[in-house]
Amino acid sequence: MKTRLIIYFLLLVMTTPVIAQDAPEPTQLPVIPYYSSSQNFNVPIPPGWRQISTEAGLAEFIHPDVDGAIYALAVQAEDVQSALNAAFEQLIPELEIEQRLTGVITLDGLDWYKSLYDIVGGGNITAFVQQRDSTYYVLLYLNRNPEIDLYMLAIEAENNNEQVSIEEVLSQLYPGVDLEPITSNEVELSNGTWIRSTYQLPDGEALHTLHQVRFDTTYVVIERGDGETLDTVNKALFTALFGFFVTPDNDEYLLLGIVVAAGLVIGLILSMVVRYRNLQKDERLIQQLKQDVH
Repeated sequence: MKTRLIIYFLLLVMTTPVIAQDAPEPTQLPVIPYYSSSQNFNVPIPPGWRQISTEAGLAEFIHPDVDGAIYALAVQAEDVQSALNAAFEQLIPELEIEQRLTGVITLDGLDWYKSLYDIVGGGNITAFVQQRDSTYYVLLYLNRNPEIDLYMLAIEAENNNEQVSIEEVLSQLYPGVDLEPITSNEVELSNGTWIRSTYQLPDGEALHTLHQVRFDTTYVVIERGDGETLDTVNKALFTALFGFFVTPDNDEYLLLGIVVAAGLVIGLILSMVVRYRNLQKDERLIQQLKQDVH
């Protein structure tokens, strides 16, 4: 009986490494590089896009199949509109733009101000702005293709009904659009499950949307055109938006820590000096007492 148990044990030990070797390796998540600015903001570079800006403090991402760019920068301004105007003056001073929609959304407890613009002559701008003290961080997508419209929005679902919210936005951007989608189906993208829908404009042109609900916010991308740019820009801009963060400015705390540490060191040195002098006094007193005794 003991011999059989020993044999079973040896077989188990010998087969265990084989079983472990056959186990599938865990999936490695892709490493997304970041652009880190000297102005304390950090933004991920979406897969397939590349950073081309040589200007300090400015991120500019482009894609070979997209006639547009993602920008991120920080500006000093008095309010959101002044910050946007400063960003436009820096990035596209030659273009004339018209504002279409504005609003505010909250992501991870932080307010982002959203704005949509049309470029006179064709093209669009989607801008998100976040304020930290007197600094405004601007993240925007510039669509330079005059043949299409491309907007990206994050909207709070009205009464938890994302379709109502989307229809309101479509009605504001495209009055007269048929709000009954021609097609609507789920699509699996690298950033989750989205609903892709197609609508018809009064002139017969197609309007494509992608939307996804996260908690109480609906994220929607709208394209008037052939819909080929929709997926690429959707993943890129929301990668940049969700991955954007500001490095806290801890200079004041660092200075305070240095002052406190220096104070402790100086206090320790002074304490040692005082104790050394007291020791010298005690030594002289002992010598004096010895002389008096003799």
